[in-house]
Amino acid sequence: MENTINILSVILPLIIFGIIIIYIIKSFLQNESKQRIQAQLLETRKVLIPLKFQAYERLSLFLERITPENILIRINKPGISAKELHLMCINSIKQEFEHNLSQQVYVNYDTWMVIRKAKSEIEKLINETAKELKKDDNTMTFSTELLTSFVSLQIDPIESAQRKLKQEIELHF
Repeated sequence: MENTINILSVILPLIIFGIIIIYIIKSFLQNESKQRIQAQLLETRKVLIPLKFQAYERLSLFLERITPENILIRINKPGISAKELHLMCINSIKQEFEHNLSQQVYVNYDTWMVIRKAKSEIEKLINETAKELKKDDNTMTFSTELLTSFVSLQIDPIESAQRKLKQEIELHF
C-alpha cells in the first residue's frame, strides 16, 4: 500500500506536469497559427487594396467614357453618316466594356450589375435614337437627338452607377 502511494506520489505530478506541458505547447501552436493567418491576411490586403482602387478608378472612367457626350466627342468624324456614327458608338461601348470586363472581380456583384445596366441603358438609348432617324439625317441630327434623349432621362444610368461605385468605396475604405 505504501508502495502504491509512493508510486502515485511520483507518477501523479508527472502526469499533471505532462498535461500542463501539452496544454502550453498546444496554446503556443494555436497562437502561432493565428499569427501566421493574420500575417497572410495583412499581406493579401496590401496587394488587394491597390487592385480594388484601380478597379474602381477604371470602372469610373469606363462610365465616363460611355456617356453620350463623351462618346460623340471622341468618335465623331467629319464625312461619316448618322448610321456609321450609330454603329461606331455601339462598338465603342462594347470595346470599352470588354477592356474593363475583368474589373468585375474586384467589385461587389450588385455594383457590377448596376454598371452593366448603365451600359445597356446607354446602348438602348443610342439604338432607339438611331431607329428614329430619317434616311437623310446627318450626324449632327443624330448627335442632337441622342444628347436630348440622354438629358431627358428621368434617371441617369451613368450617375446611378457612379453613385453605387462610390457607395461601395465608402463601405470598404
